[in-house]
Amino acid sequence: PVGAGGCGMMPRPDSEAAWVAWLRAAGHDARTTIPDEHVDGMIRVSRVGGERQGPILESVEMLFEVWHSSPLAASTLAHTINARVEDAENGTLIGASTKVYKVAATGPVEFPDDNSALARYQFTASCIARRV
Repeated sequence: PVGAGGCGMMPRPDSEAAWVAWLRAAGHDARTTIPDEHVDGMIRVSRVGGERQGPILESVEMLFEVWHSSPLAASTLAHTINARVEDAENGTLIGASTKVYKVAATGPVEFPDDNSALARYQFTASCIARRV
């Protein structure tokens, strides 16, 4: 397949879509956007950094955010999501076309969101993503 710009490279791994799929496979309603109406249990996955390592490899830095009206419930959900992310061992297929390696996550922390009345907890995770 030809990548963007016709350069002949395979498309990059879609790490956001892959992590969303990994969380959804465990029953979590993760997404890459925040709905207009903020609801308990919202989970957003965003790529916040990284770089291309080769034609099909990237190092990626991901941000995982959760919201809930109860700070305890937000913290508990963030820890549950954190454990699910860390369950992705070397070579785990987390999406239809993305395997991950060297997954390392920080612990969830409270990070208030000025745009929401809900409590927000978040953490980051780094990994190597490989398109398959």
